[in-house]
Amino acid sequence: MRRAWQDPQISFETARPVVSELVAEGADGGVFRDPLGSAMTFDYAEWLSGVMGRFYSRVMRTIKQEAGRPVIVGTYYGYNVAHLRGYNTPGGWLQNNNFDLHERLENPDWDFFAAPTPYSNRRPGTPFYTSFTYDSLRLHRKLLIGEMDDRTFIAAPTTYGRMRSDRETDAVMKRDMAGAIIDGAGYWFADWSKATGREGVGWFMDPGILRTIRETHEIHGQALAREKRSVSEIAVFTSGRTMAYHDVYRAPPIYHNLIVYTLWEAMGKVGAPYDIYMLEDLEDEAVRGGYKLYVFLNTFFLTPQDRQRIADLKRDGKTLLFFYAPGYVSRQNGLQVSNIEQTTGIAVGKKPGKELMQYQLSNTDHPITEGLDATKLYAIHPFGYAISRELHPPEFAPVFYIDDPQATVLARYPDGQAALAVRDFSNWRSVYCAVPLMTSGLLRGVARYAGVHIYCNQDVVLKADNRLLMLHNGNETEVTLPISLPESRVVTDAYTGEVALPGGTEFTVTLPKTETLLYRLQ
Repeated sequence: MRRAWQDPQISFETARPVVSELVAEGADGGVFRDPLGSAMTFDYAEWLSGVMGRFYSRVMRTIKQEAGRPVIVGTYYGYNVAHLRGYNTPGGWLQNNNFDLHERLENPDWDFFAAPTPYSNRRPGTPFYTSFTYDSLRLHRKLLIGEMDDRTFIAAPTTYGRMRSDRETDAVMKRDMAGAIIDGAGYWFADWSKATGREGVGWFMDPGILRTIRETHEIHGQALAREKRSVSEIAVFTSGRTMAYHDVYRAPPIYHNLIVYTLWEAMGKVGAPYDIYMLEDLEDEAVRGGYKLYVFLNTFFLTPQDRQRIADLKRDGKTLLFFYAPGYVSRQNGLQVSNIEQTTGIAVGKKPGKELMQYQLSNTDHPITEGLDATKLYAIHPFGYAISRELHPPEFAPVFYIDDPQATVLARYPDGQAALAVRDFSNWRSVYCAVPLMTSGLLRGVARYAGVHIYCNQDVVLKADNRLLMLHNGNETEVTLPISLPESRVVTDAYTGEVALPGGTEFTVTLPKTETLLYRLQ
């Protein structure tokens, strides 16, 4: 085991003080550790976060060598979106060893990556998402396999969202299987029943469940007969490297809001599909040129190469959306507010101290905010558990504000400082939200402003590619949804064969509560 992880350049004894430094409290009370003022360097952090990835890579190579024939090899690894949320176990970000996914994707011995569908979306009404930057896997021609260990209505365990009826089970399983198909992923089923009696009931051993699996499997086979093509005009980017520069106690509230509320909840209901990548994927020409809206979630640490790649996007009418502290952390000049201006094109200031960040719209005449409620308060969500709030208080620093007379201010903090603004540079547009939180309505406004095609202007779980359109509803109420397609299509119900649109771009769907509808686009 020692040989499996030990780097000849760095011993464990060399790394030990770095681990101590990682969990030490930030000197300035903020969420960042200055790379110029800390004993920690990215080189150490990179080494620490890649221990398991390097070990698994050697295992993959050994298996292929010993097999003596072509085999497909992979394992559970690379949860580089879900593990941005690491909290309650300080230092867990670097212990979970998933932020070296870019290097693992370049390994020819590693064929697939697997992960359970996230436990927080097991109930109806929540969007389908994976723990990965799944389009990075597709870009690098690796297979993602989602493990579906759904607690169906016949399963014994109640943890992680057991469905309460056959209807809930059908809706959730159709949502998750259809989501995997659209993402270009595979899936398998994990039945953790055990022993005898109630615990021994097979989780999927119900005629209705098996029928849903069989019918969806047939739809999957038909979809595979057509070449998959992304129709997304939105690209979302995350940064694993940024995690090396965070204070492990103070930073989790950022990701509780950026990942849970902004990405998973709001982006999942914005009414338009999106693709999600690692920041390193901006190296790819197709990624740089293939979208109208580029969303940078946590690109707080940027290398000079990263900065140049983002600068190269500032053309051809593209819109770039930035959150909180884009580019704030630099190995060349430390923590500088000027780094944010260089990245966003919008001048920024920094408040003294920390605060519970919140903002309210101050301009509803702009296309981004038109029609939105000006009285709504957008506030950082604290953790639900008392111990989590104690470890990771929702008040944190630094707090930034917009100080640019050439920018159009859309929202302000309670003290009047600008929190959300847009600036039009003629050949590109910058939208900067100084608070790490946006709702589906705001994100939909940004997408519309960027020229993104919106399939549905209501909050609904929606996924689409060139072959399929999936709509999912929770338990609240039946909804009527006007659907707009970007191109003329014949639309049929994938399960019943019923024609919903004989040809065209506009049709209306009645989506019952607790239901998933899947349409073929031909």
